[in-house]
Amino acid sequence: MKRSPTLIHLFVYGTLKRGQSNHDACCRGMSRVREGSVPGALYELPSGDPILKVDAADILAHGTANPLTDAAIQESFAGKAPAPPPPADGPCAPNAPRRRIRGEILTFDDPEYRLPLMDELEEFRAGKPSLYLRVLLPAQTCDGASLAAWAYVCGPLAHELRHVESDAWFPSP
Repeated sequence: MKRSPTLIHLFVYGTLKRGQSNHDACCRGMSRVREGSVPGALYELPSGDPILKVDAADILAHGTANPLTDAAIQESFAGKAPAPPPPADGPCAPNAPRRRIRGEILTFDDPEYRLPLMDELEEFRAGKPSLYLRVLLPAQTCDGASLAAWAYVCGPLAHELRHVESDAWFPSP
């Protein structure tokens, strides 16, 4: 019996989105991309890069240094990720309440390669103070499907943040 590949879902909202500066180098080889949203609020670092703040109550799990463990953690939420209440005008509509941040949900079948690559880019160090933390969040696709997706969010080393009033990040010209 052939085993299916281990899949991971990654919610991206900044430079890893299609057309942004880190997408081609880090996201080539994804098996699927869907527009979606997660709970949170957007901020910008002094560099202009986006950073997502989330409530502790929305975090399903924290990333570890073992990508296969993290893939298994995510899989344990398959079909059980709490569905956020959909806004009246849809989870990905530009006028959705600020508690939903729009981005893309990328699916990969190579967590043992992909998570260390992304962790390095986002300066995530499992169990150590980091600029970004990798956490598992309840995500919703624009067609209404709920799933658990990893996302890089504000860590303890992030300072001097500027709140972004929008529910989606676009780089400054």
